[in-house]
Amino acid sequence: MKVRMMSNAVDYQHEVAKPHFLSATILAPNLVLTKRTNVCLKSTIAIGAAVLDLSKVQNMIMYDLVYNKLPRYEKRFWCKIIPVGGDTDSLFLLVKNVNVYECLIPEMIKDELLDTSSYPKTHAKYSNTLNAKLGCVKDKFKGAVCSEIVMLTPKCYSMRIENEKFKCAAKGVGRETIKTLNHNDYRSRVIKRTELLRQVSRFQSFKHKLFSIKQHKTALTFFDNKKFWNAANKSLPYGHYLCRKYM
Repeated sequence: MKVRMMSNAVDYQHEVAKPHFLSATILAPNLVLTKRTNVCLKSTIAIGAAVLDLSKVQNMIMYDLVYNKLPRYEKRFWCKIIPVGGDTDSLFLLVKNVNVYECLIPEMIKDELLDTSSYPKTHAKYSNTLNAKLGCVKDKFKGAVCSEIVMLTPKCYSMRIENEKFKCAAKGVGRETIKTLNHNDYRSRVIKRTELLRQVSRFQSFKHKLFSIKQHKTALTFFDNKKFWNAANKSLPYGHYLCRKYM
């Protein structure tokens, strides 16, 4: 049970409108004590089930892209398109033996697979025809050439894009700390196999007293403990049948 005291009519009306409101007690002419029950989540919430169902549909789209649609272009151009990384709704692809910008991208646009509405409007391949169409993919580099990607751990990577500043992401540290990082910091972690520490500042309360704390946190690390590493730059997911071979 939660108890709350209030002296404002607007707050009181907002409180009694809640579905788990129980009762109210007048303590003074301008003071009311309200009671409400705690919400117990013991069954599936409709919105949670909907999100999970939609994520499965999205994953099916990604599976269809990797195992059905991309192999067609491999056969058409006698090339290799290899997924080297990605997230729930994105992929980093390594393309070999074909000109991406002269051959592959025009064919993907022709097959209504690539949405180029995110390209600059001055770009030769810009089109708003497939904007937000279900099943289409977008070019994360917006038509630019990416010369190098360093992927360290989940949600921790850096992309060097030609004629632009690099783009990077790091998990567990704030925006101000990420601003102090550059592409060479990510690259050095792979080559030197070390960790990079950064001093961070934050507020934390102890016994209802607020303190400003400075501490050193690991901003970048070369070791991904969520994968089974069988070589210097090769890994397998935990539970893969080949993992037993290296044990």
